[in-house]
Amino acid sequence: DDDDEQDDEQRRRMCTLYTRLAEHFENTRKFEIAEEMFIKADTAIPCAVVMHVNAGNLRRATQLCTRYATSVYDVCMAEATRLEMCGGDDEIEKAAQLLLRADAIDDAIAMLKKHRRFEQLMEMMAAHGSNGGGIAPSKMRGIYASIATAMKESGDLVHAETYFLKNADWKSVCAMYRERDMTQDALRVCSAYGGTAALHQMVFEYGVALGDDDKALALMTTHSAYEKAVEYAVQHGLFERAFEIAHAHCSSSSSSADTVRAIHYQLALRLEQSGEFERAEQEFMAAGKSKEAIEMYIHAKRWSDAQRMARAASVEEPTLLAQVHRAHGIVCMEENDLRGAEEWYAEGDAVDDAIDMYRDRGMMEDALRVAQSHHRTATAHSLLQQQQQQQPQSTV
Repeated sequence: DDDDEQDDEQRRRMCTLYTRLAEHFENTRKFEIAEEMFIKADTAIPCAVVMHVNAGNLRRATQLCTRYATSVYDVCMAEATRLEMCGGDDEIEKAAQLLLRADAIDDAIAMLKKHRRFEQLMEMMAAHGSNGGGIAPSKMRGIYASIATAMKESGDLVHAETYFLKNADWKSVCAMYRERDMTQDALRVCSAYGGTAALHQMVFEYGVALGDDDKALALMTTHSAYEKAVEYAVQHGLFERAFEIAHAHCSSSSSSADTVRAIHYQLALRLEQSGEFERAEQEFMAAGKSKEAIEMYIHAKRWSDAQRMARAASVEEPTLLAQVHRAHGIVCMEENDLRGAEEWYAEGDAVDDAIDMYRDRGMMEDALRVAQSHHRTATAHSLLQQQQQQQPQSTV
């Protein structure tokens, strides 16, 4: 037993000696001799693998692992874990570099993210890319997003903005600033990266949130969001302001006339809702919406006004008056004024509707009467034919 203990002690001493010799030759970059010493040390074989990986000789490290029935990944992961547990800055950086050299890039990234070593992570990514390693764009997006989110949570908004923008995610930057009521910064980023439409939409939303019409419109005009200013003014019933902005700032735009007409149209709808039909008619006409004015009078059952406007527009749309008469007939029918409905259907060249109205109610005598008076229509002709076919059968 004493001899065995002495042999074990001798082996430990030799192992320690070979390991020290190996480390010496590793430091002097004599890797082949260092490998021999690590192998003689027996228990230090993983150290030889790590040495080759750190030296960039992944092929030799793989050969060693194959010989000793292990893998480069397992060896390097074990060593990286040991270094990480030491907790020092240098050890964590060494662990990540080892994993990176072993092509365990996901593990290297995870380790640095875990310890919030974002600067080291980006330096490592840059070095890896410049060496021809290349990193998938989707992976880079994930890294940038993680860094940006961590920076935002820690209150480092400047760096958070930088990494969000590296990810082409300007919307998250704007949201970050808006959450903190940093309006100017949000508008700055939106203006630089979001484009005109996005900027004007953001200005509009800020204006609405202000709860002050004058301040809202001033903000929108300051940022040249004139169409949004018009939209805001119309939504809040500020039609005079809407016209002022349109005439003052939209005059150079090819769509300025359309903008003014749109204001007139919205004003007409507002006036119609409040029952100011005469003024609404004027605004509908200014908007080039005479047909909508006629429909307004139809809905209000102001038939004389509807007919007046339809006659005025008959040159351009000759069927409008007939449409008014037919609509009048429909309303009479709904009110059970069938004679009135018949009259207006006839005026509106909609005799077939009158025939169907009577037939649907089983009033065949009236249906036939109308058909005989207006036998040229398809429905009238068909009804009269049916009547003629039924007459001989009824006399037998």
